[in-house]
Amino acid sequence: MVYEDGDLVEVSHRMLSHHMAAARIRGFSVNGANEVVEINLDSQVVFPDPVVIDALPDMAAVPDMAGQGLSFAAAITTAAGPVFSLVLATAPGHFDSIVPDTPFVADAAGVRIGDMLAIGPADTRQKRYFIRAIDRRQKHRAGLTLIPDMQEVFS
Repeated sequence: MVYEDGDLVEVSHRMLSHHMAAARIRGFSVNGANEVVEINLDSQVVFPDPVVIDALPDMAAVPDMAGQGLSFAAAITTAAGPVFSLVLATAPGHFDSIVPDTPFVADAAGVRIGDMLAIGPADTRQKRYFIRAIDRRQKHRAGLTLIPDMQEVFS
């Protein structure tokens, strides 16, 4: 697909829909490729027990129906400034560590022991933009300068 100046595009990004817990990184467990497979925290995180809706006699008895069927993510504020986000592989219960869905190299991501992270349900958000300029680069990459699609201005 080839984009041009003035085209309307939609950007999609996974982010936390709301804050559920926060902790500092106490340590990492890594695999043979030096990828982080577990992040140890300085406090516990509670992931809700899933509920089988068909087996419920009364759905009103579920304390957190909105928390059912969600995937969870962590947003890590790195010492360098940017936020590093990752989806978590979770199980219900209380944990003092979290497991990323996809292993990552901590140094390459800028993630360090002592960094703060927020944990919560992951949601995909979209926003529409007009392309203002395209900076074409090597290997089929480009930098885009985007302007928000403000319906009230353009209609």
